[in-house]
Amino acid sequence: MSTKAIADWIYTRSPIWAQNWACTRHGRKLQRLRYNAEFYELLAWLEQSQWWSRDQLREYQEARLRHLIRHAFESVPYYRRLMDDRGLGPNDIQTIDDLGKLPILTKDIVRRNGDDMVSRAVRSRDTVSAHTGGTTGTGLTFRRSLSALHFQWAVWWRHRSRFGIELYQPHANFSGHSVVPLGQHSPPFWRENRAMKQTYVSLYHMTQANMPAYVDMLERRTFKYYSGFPSGLFLLADYLRTIDHKLARPPDLIITGAESLLPFQIEAFNEWIGAPVTEQYGLAEGCANISQCEQGNFHVDMEFAIVEPKPVGVAEEGRLCKVIGTSLHNYATPFIRYDTGDIATFSDESCPCGRKGDVVKYIDGRVESYLITPEGRRVGRMGNCFKDLINIRECQLVQHNPRELLVKVVKESGYTDADERHLITALRSRLGESLDLQIHYVERIPRTKSGKFRAVVSTIISPDLPGARQTAEYITAGAATRSDTQPTSRSQVPD
Repeated sequence: MSTKAIADWIYTRSPIWAQNWACTRHGRKLQRLRYNAEFYELLAWLEQSQWWSRDQLREYQEARLRHLIRHAFESVPYYRRLMDDRGLGPNDIQTIDDLGKLPILTKDIVRRNGDDMVSRAVRSRDTVSAHTGGTTGTGLTFRRSLSALHFQWAVWWRHRSRFGIELYQPHANFSGHSVVPLGQHSPPFWRENRAMKQTYVSLYHMTQANMPAYVDMLERRTFKYYSGFPSGLFLLADYLRTIDHKLARPPDLIITGAESLLPFQIEAFNEWIGAPVTEQYGLAEGCANISQCEQGNFHVDMEFAIVEPKPVGVAEEGRLCKVIGTSLHNYATPFIRYDTGDIATFSDESCPCGRKGDVVKYIDGRVESYLITPEGRRVGRMGNCFKDLINIRECQLVQHNPRELLVKVVKESGYTDADERHLITALRSRLGESLDLQIHYVERIPRTKSGKFRAVVSTIISPDLPGARQTAEYITAGAATRSDTQPTSRSQVPD
């Protein structure tokens, strides 16, 4: 049994006060990792740079790009081979327009090249391990420099500061943290990270029978904001609708990410939770970030990464483009011209807010289904199950009845029985023991007619499931071409 497995075993069997202590201890570790002096300096600088002219922003990007390309050429084996094969040297890539001399980088290329993607010039002690959240049913592990981590958190907190949110204000987080053991059947269905004034709210216990306890807790306490997955927050809003009750002590703001935020969800949050909503788009790979402004538009965070919009069509409000990103700060594992797998609608309009970063109207994101357990629990956002499973190329969850779940797996060459056990453990941790898991190994997983991969496919969504009817209508209408679509964050919700 691994050290992590032992720690998890101890945690689930500990009293609640000890679990709160463990969450707080983890919170202190995150504080030290994220919010050092460099973070605060970067945040202050970013508050100023967001008002730069477009020429200033582009000049900054290209200065960073030249340094990054030379670093990659001199210290990253993959890029050295790539550029040598193409007869390129660092001086051949001086501007953003020159990036086209390099091919598009894909997740599969990163996985195949492994350690050859890592810089030999960055010390391991100056990096942290990072992974994608598995939104396409796969995981990707890589190294991230501490400076890149600080920059990313500074960009995320710049977005929050636009809406009056500050560090260490009390907040409730509705994301995929498995902090409450599934076997617990009575409240509290939340745990406390007192170091960061954060309450982790379990999404995996939000049944009709348990919802009164959630509402009671939220109305007894004052939270400045909620953050989390739209699917989890919608369970709360829809329950409030069914009992015709609005929160007596709503937060000032709701911040969502990691899933598509749909119009009917926004309406429910506004009416029943009683708070406005904002969101941002980002990736764990750190090669693109797009943040909402006070006017409701989204702006490319140009200081953070270079985003190349590659046209693929025309949308109602602009140009439909693939999002190709280049990280300007992660020197440990440079992602240069990385295909994010997302499509965005870029607009040539200027924004009344005065920021000059590229304006994005919306990003086409997948609409994930809820999975249903035999007990009636509804579980969304299953991508976290795959974040550490690097020997799985793709995985799709298919459900046709509440008692069974078909798990389609496309294996990598290094896949072993241990990976299967890890997968089952990850699924059980979120879905419980009563669901019959059927693992089928396949050569490939079909795409939709539009070429998109669906990590969750459910045919048992019923009209009484919160959001089922609206989501079905939204899918039928075609999310990629709707002007009211909102961006989806593929990174973990910043907490």
